Amino acid sequence: MIKGAAQENAAYHTMLTNADVLASYTKEFFGPNGPYPTELPQDRLAAEVAANEQRYQPMPTFQRPQMEMPAPAVQAGGNDFWNTFSAISDRNPADAWKLLMNASPDDLRAKLLVSEG
Repeated sequence: MIKGAAQENAAYHTMLTNADVLASYTKEFFGPNGPYPTELPQDRLAAEVAANEQRYQPMPTFQRPQMEMPAPAVQAGGNDFWNTFSAISDRNPADAWKLLMNASPDDLRAKLLVSEG
């Protein structure tokens, strides 16, 4: 056992006093096959690029849904009411509200009412 300790001590002494042996040991120890490999900047960059490529997969392009154009609504009698309203508004604007009060919901839906804000 003492012989083994003496050999180990001699190896440490050689490694610490001979720069070439120490450099070779250090390269092997921290090299890619050593127990503590060091990460080079190139290795770190390659790992980050791979992680980002995996995280940010290309999104599929947006496809607008295809929908058919709705058929225009047909309102029965709507034009007659609004023609009458227009005639009354031209003759006597003060009485036009009376005609609107008696209008049916279908008559009101037949006209596009616009209000300025």
